[in-house]
Amino acid sequence: MSRKKLLEHIGAIAVIGVFAFLALGSGTMNNTRNTSRTKNWIFDWEEGHKSSLGQYEIVYKNNPKSMPPPLNAPDLFGRVNWFSSILNTFELQDKLSMEQKLELFDALFNYVPGKTQDMGYRIVSLGKFDDGKSLQFVLAAVELSDEAPPGTHGLRILSNCMVRQSNEGRQFVISELSLVMLNWRTLGVIFPDGRVVRSNNFYDEDNIAKWKAESGDDEALLAVNLSDLYIKDEISENDTEAFAMLEKAIAAPSSGNVTDVVLRLNYFLCLLSANRVDEAEKTLAEATELYQNISSPDPGLKSAVEFEAPTMLAIYKRAGQYR
Repeated sequence: MSRKKLLEHIGAIAVIGVFAFLALGSGTMNNTRNTSRTKNWIFDWEEGHKSSLGQYEIVYKNNPKSMPPPLNAPDLFGRVNWFSSILNTFELQDKLSMEQKLELFDALFNYVPGKTQDMGYRIVSLGKFDDGKSLQFVLAAVELSDEAPPGTHGLRILSNCMVRQSNEGRQFVISELSLVMLNWRTLGVIFPDGRVVRSNNFYDEDNIAKWKAESGDDEALLAVNLSDLYIKDEISENDTEAFAMLEKAIAAPSSGNVTDVVLRLNYFLCLLSANRVDEAEKTLAEATELYQNISSPDPGLKSAVEFEAPTMLAIYKRAGQYR
């Protein structure tokens, strides 16, 4: 199924209802951690901007107190990939400690709602993100149309922050409730086989054709571009092709330090997705060693090697979901 076709199946969540509750207060909400140091009004939408949380302190609450049962063991790789994209969007990869990133991952992704009937949702707050104001997320199930594949569930994460890109770089604006429709948000789908895929990573034939054309006869570049798409999409059958392309490119004569590093970073992702964590750790070590030979690395590559990949690995190792 194409990305465009799948997106047609995704209906609208009752955003107004969720945020109206926030504006009215959080008296019925259950504080799931840090009860002794968390004030009830932290999760009142307006007062949350002035909360007493320390910088990057993380708390979350569920509404209602008894949330609907979560989906059965949705795949870890999809959640880790989605989480990494959130850290990148809000430029948190190098700002949060590893402990804080693990805590934020749990807050955002250790509960994946599997139905929308009860309109249950989770609110997550990250203290003093910008100008002393807390960054807040709302995690809730998304209503899908009757045409969606049986057993498919939608998941949306909304925020109280507008993200703007300018010549000066990325800017963040913690907004008021009335501007909620302009704020950053992200959408994903949980497929019947448990695979979690954010909407930006859906299989897209047009996108694949574009990368094939831009890669030309450069097999290493083609392997990098297509493997990244294949390993993150909802089509499990093309994962084998991603492995094969990367293994062939890595075995070939060197294409240069940067390409060699990126090939191994993508192979690291493939290995993580297959729960081959020990091999993934060794591959990341190889990539890191090659990375040391690059005198002026691109900021994106620097972030991937020094922050993104180690965070992904840490989540997997802590989860213990491998043999």
